[in-house]
Formats: sequence, structure tokens, C-alpha cells
Amino acid sequence: MSNQQPGEATEREYIFQVSWTMAGQMRVRGASLAAAVAQAHDREGLPEGEYVGDSFQVDVELGVSVVGPDERPVACTEKLKDEADGR
Repeated sequence: MSNQQPGEATEREYIFQVSWTMAGQMRVRGASLAAAVAQAHDREGLPEGEYVGDSFQVDVELGVSVVGPDERPVACTEKLKDEADGR
């Protein structure tokens, strides 16, 4: 039996894209600055870094899914994207 009261909204679980920025330093050898920068781009992995304040973003334009009762994501409708944007 549900503990939900009449007229109370049912909570749903959503999946959407998020991003944030990290900043750090890299030590790279090269014959010139341009060569060192090129080598930095060719390296595998990222250096240690710190979170850049206020850089966290949620992007519902890339797609939103609602987790269904069977725990499988279901594609979201435009109506829910508008709801996220406050429209």
C-alpha cells in the first residue's frame, strides 16, 4: 500500500547530462611551446585538477530519461523538458 496522499505528486527518477570544469597544471617537454602544447593534447588521461567554481551545468537539451518501474530508462517527452526549464 502506498503512503502517498491524494493530490500529492509522485516522485520520479530522472537521468540527464551534466558537465563541470576542472583546472590543473601539466609538465610537458618540447622543442617549442607549440610542440609542448601539441604533446599535451596527445597525452592519454587527464592531469590532477580542482573543480572550477560555478561551472556545474545541467543540460536537458541533450536528452532526458525517466527511470521506469522496471529500473530501465525511458526517453522523455518535450513536456518534461519544458517542465525542467520552468515553462
